[in-house]
Amino acid sequence: RESAPSATSSIVDEALNSAAHDQVITPREALSQRSEVVAADEAVGRLCAELVSAYPPGIPILYPGERVRSTSIELLHAVVQSGGEVIAADPKLETLRVLVPPA
Repeated sequence: RESAPSATSSIVDEALNSAAHDQVITPREALSQRSEVVAADEAVGRLCAELVSAYPPGIPILYPGERVRSTSIELLHAVVQSGGEVIAADPKLETLRVLVPPA
């Protein structure tokens, strides 16, 4: 696998050093609940329903059950724009799977 530009790694490193995960429910709980696909920018504030990683370095940025933060979406867009790869249901990060809010 060919490496993406080193700018991607520095973007991810910077974001990870300043980011804290807001895990609201366990991934197991999240994966057993109803979910829906929404525009990635509309996912902010919702609970993520999928594992989303950035490559490089290939580590998760969003976990199932974690509240989606705008900084996470910005980071993932920056990874895509700098030639990196997002490993998710939608690798272009146009959409994101989130939990359906309780009625």
